[in-house]
Amino acid sequence: MFKRISVIGFLILTAACSSNRSDFDTLCKQFTLLVNSAEYPNLSSEERAEKLDAMLLVNLKTTSNAYIAWDAIRNATPVERAVLYHEAALSTGINAWNCPAIIEHGHEVGSAHD
Repeated sequence: MFKRISVIGFLILTAACSSNRSDFDTLCKQFTLLVNSAEYPNLSSEERAEKLDAMLLVNLKTTSNAYIAWDAIRNATPVERAVLYHEAALSTGINAWNCPAIIEHGHEVGSAHD
């Protein structure tokens, strides 16, 4: 009986981690689409954030860890954003998540800081 409960718990935890990875991968995919768009160079960092937010709202639940992370990190200091996205993924149990678009352009999408 205990063995079955442990296996069920493991499966639930694995499913949660898979969902988190999928959500963070969706965040990366949408971020990549944004930075590769023709309009990207002409948008301010805040306009880019609004575009990304609209894209994410179509593809992620607002209760997903990836969306919650995005919603908070978009207001962080620009130079800290890429590291914060990585730490957010780590905090949900994703050990090897990486998003080249966020590493390269994370500081360009979000609240402006003077």
